Amino acid sequence: PTTSSKKSEIDRLYCFCIYEHQRWWVHTGWSPLMLPRDRPGWSDEYLEPTPSAGKFGLPPPVSDQVWTWTDPQWKVEDWEYANWNWEGWDSKPSIKALTRRRRWIRCAHLEKRPLDAALSAPAAEDTAIPDSDSNYSSS
Repeated sequence: PTTSSKKSEIDRLYCFCIYEHQRWWVHTGWSPLMLPRDRPGWSDEYLEPTPSAGKFGLPPPVSDQVWTWTDPQWKVEDWEYANWNWEGWDSKPSIKALTRRRRWIRCAHLEKRPLDAALSAPAAEDTAIPDSDSNYSSS
């Protein structure tokens, strides 16, 4: 392939990064339950609310191009821990770590194909991905 076709292919690849946030509660442990002024349970890198990884959808088709996942599942990074105010991030939990986050990454590309074929294609199944409504503990 020529350089221009490689560049065009690269321009159509995008990696979505979303963050899962949790807070430590004395009687329940780690939970997606937040304080009223906390960041959302799921957000983008700018702390804007996003759907959970299990509910995250691709953008709508653009003209005759549709988004498709290049990664079969989300890649999940390890938890990062911080203090009560979401400051002082560290990879290791401590007695002062009362909040935590982890990044979820999944890439997709924009490809040219008939719109009706894309709409009839089955959606990829994501299993064991927490929703923003779930109440679970994890270390």
